Amino acid sequence: MSFLKRIFGLTDKIEYVENIDGADANASDEVNEPVVQEEPLPENEASADEPADPEEEHERRYRFETLRDDGLRAMQSGHVEYAVQCLTAALEYQDDSETWYSLSECYTHLNQGAKALPILQRLQGETPQNAQLYTDAAIAAEQMQDWTLMAANAGKALELTPDDDNALYLLARSKFSQGDFLGAEQDLTTLLEHDAQYVTVRLLRARTYYEQGKLDDVQSDLDVLVKDESATEGAWLLQGMMCEQKGEWDAAVSAYQRMLELDPFNTEAPLRIARIYMDQNRPTEALAVLDEAISMREDFIPAYKLRAEVKRSIGDAAGADDEEAKASQLVPEDMRGEENLEERMNNFYKSINPYGF
Repeated sequence: MSFLKRIFGLTDKIEYVENIDGADANASDEVNEPVVQEEPLPENEASADEPADPEEEHERRYRFETLRDDGLRAMQSGHVEYAVQCLTAALEYQDDSETWYSLSECYTHLNQGAKALPILQRLQGETPQNAQLYTDAAIAAEQMQDWTLMAANAGKALELTPDDDNALYLLARSKFSQGDFLGAEQDLTTLLEHDAQYVTVRLLRARTYYEQGKLDDVQSDLDVLVKDESATEGAWLLQGMMCEQKGEWDAAVSAYQRMLELDPFNTEAPLRIARIYMDQNRPTEALAVLDEAISMREDFIPAYKLRAEVKRSIGDAAGADDEEAKASQLVPEDMRGEENLEERMNNFYKSINPYGF
C-alpha cells in the first residue's frame, strides 16, 4: 500500500495534528506494548453445543451476508454512518473478524477512535503479527489524543515491518504531539531520505523546526513546497507566521490570503489577517475581513469575539457588547455555566483551528 494512502483516507492531512501546547518535551521515545482497558465486545449468544437448524442457519447466514455487503457498499460510496448501522447489525448474526475490521475502519473514518480501538485490540489478539492492525490502532489513538498509546502501536507496527514508512510517520507524529520535536525531526528526515516528494512529511518537519526556533530550516522546507506548487493551507499558514516573525506584515497577509484562495471557508486565515490589521491600527480593514468571514460561517465564534475587540478599540462599546452576546449565544450548551468556562472556551477555539498553532 502506498505511503500515507491509508493514513489520509482516515485522518486527513498532518496540519490537523492538534493540542500540542503544554506537551511534555522530555517524553521518552521508548515504545512499550500497547495496553488499554478494553470494553467487552458483543459475542454470538448461540451455544456451540446446540445443533443449528438448517433453515435457521441458512436464514442467519443470508441476513449476515446481506447486511455485511450493504455495509461494504455504503463504505465505498461514502455513506459511512449507514455502513456502521449495517455492519453492526450484521455482527449480531455472525461474529466475523473481517466485518469487525470494516467496522473499525468506519469508526476511524468518522474520527471515533475510541470506538475503533477496542475492536482493533481484539483483532490484534487474534492476529498479533498483522502490522496493519497496529498502524490503524495508532491512528485511532491519535484521534483520542492518547499520544503514548499512539507511539506504542506505531512502534509495534514498525517492529513488525521495519521498512513501513506509514508506521514511522505515525511515530513521528506521536513524538511531535508529545513535544519531542527533535525526535520527530529525525524520523521525518529519515522519511524524506526515502522520498523527497513526501509533501506532508516535509511540512511536519518544517513545523518541528519552527517549534525548535530553527527558522532558516523552516524556510528551506517551505521554499521547496512553494517552488513545487505543493504548498497546502498549512504551509501557507506557517509561511505567514514566519513573515510575522520577521515583521513582514504585507507578506504575512498575502500568505494568509493564499490560504483563503485554497479554502474560502478557512477559519484561521481571517483571524490572523484581522489581528495584523488591528496591530497596524487599521480597524476598518480588520472589520471588513471579519465581516466576510462571518458571512461565510455564521457560527464563527472567534470572529465575533475578535470583532467585539475591534469595535471596543474604536469606542463602539454597544457594538462590542452585541458581538460578545452573539458569541455567547453560540457557545455549545454543554459548556455553559461551567466554572472553568474560559479554559473550556479556549480549548473550543483551538478545536476550530485544525492546525494546532
